[in-house]
Amino acid sequence: MSSRLYKRNERWYADLRDYASVGGRQETLKPKGEQRATKDEDVAIILLAARVKQLEELQRGAHLLGVNKRTGIGSFAERHLILKASEGRSRPGHLKNVQTHLQRIVNYFGEGRDLASITTVEVGEWVRWMSKQPNKRGGTLTQATTRHALTPLSDLFKRAKSEGYCLQNPTTDLYHKPTPEQRTAEYWEPWQVALLIEAARTLPHDIVVGGRGNGGTIKAGTYPWIYPLVATAALTGLRKSELLGLTLDDVDLHLNRIFVRPNQYRPLLKTKHSTRTVPIWPQLRDILLQYINERAEELDGLLFPSHRNSRNGMLGSVDGSLDRVGLRAGIGRTRLQVFRHSYISTRVQTLDGGQPISLFTVAREVGHSGIALIEQRYGHLVHVSIRTDVVEFRMDHYADRVVDQVALMAS
Repeated sequence: MSSRLYKRNERWYADLRDYASVGGRQETLKPKGEQRATKDEDVAIILLAARVKQLEELQRGAHLLGVNKRTGIGSFAERHLILKASEGRSRPGHLKNVQTHLQRIVNYFGEGRDLASITTVEVGEWVRWMSKQPNKRGGTLTQATTRHALTPLSDLFKRAKSEGYCLQNPTTDLYHKPTPEQRTAEYWEPWQVALLIEAARTLPHDIVVGGRGNGGTIKAGTYPWIYPLVATAALTGLRKSELLGLTLDDVDLHLNRIFVRPNQYRPLLKTKHSTRTVPIWPQLRDILLQYINERAEELDGLLFPSHRNSRNGMLGSVDGSLDRVGLRAGIGRTRLQVFRHSYISTRVQTLDGGQPISLFTVAREVGHSGIALIEQRYGHLVHVSIRTDVVEFRMDHYADRVVDQVALMAS
């Protein structure tokens, strides 16, 4: 027993690496409630004996359960990602985020670190380390980002436990887990959305006849069909992948419905509740009808195909074009997610059969399983006295409000 003890800077530590398969390592011998290792040798011996007993019990349990395999966190994380991709339940974008988080985790613990030796205490230390890392805005990572990084780690250990590489998932025993701050959604007022749609309609752009996949030339500039895309985002509240993956078959101008469903361009939606139908409001119907009729010979598959790759390629991002729209409208940085929030904030203030629309109807329309998130972020907008039957953002409704910016756009 005493051979496991060693002293450093007048304090006592234990070398328990021969129990690495069940979490043993070089450990600090500190009494309960203390922040540092003890200086008392007798206390150290008592703490060591208790810890060895605990590890031997874990080892016996591991033997009974057949948990006798060892693997480094780096190699297991790589295999875990491959298996997640092959299982077909995760979207490419989600897998990319998981890979980013796991790479950061592997870098922290070390690629060869035995997976079973990572303890809850160490995971807690990693969480605190994460919360101090810089973000791209000059601050530190938010609680939400840290929590999003913790989820892939928990999923990794869940697989490792099921395959006999560890006895427990150390993330489940964390006493304090990162808790994202509660906040209302960022959204624009209806007059701002109307201005953005008008800015997209009047924004100059280079029409690209063919992309790289067709042997055509590529011109830097705005996405050629940014106007109908912005209008669809604003008047449906679709998520980014849902919007960019829309096909012509998903748009029914006779029933005035958009069908959000898996297709060859995006085989997976965000959740099982994402499959749904969304109304096509009169303003959007006019815009889409004109767009589809004008481009009938070019559109084949996707409603908003990429102009930079093959004819049927799915767009990756339109952020640059959106920022040009936002700048033209005098609003600034513009993202599809805020169009979604703006749609929901307007939709909760509409009528349904002459009565205020229910939050459940809105939730299902935007792909949520329940009303909790809608109520939390948009509940303060429900109590309004003036309601409309449709969602629309027409410029003539806000002429006095936007006259100056319209003049700037025209100059």
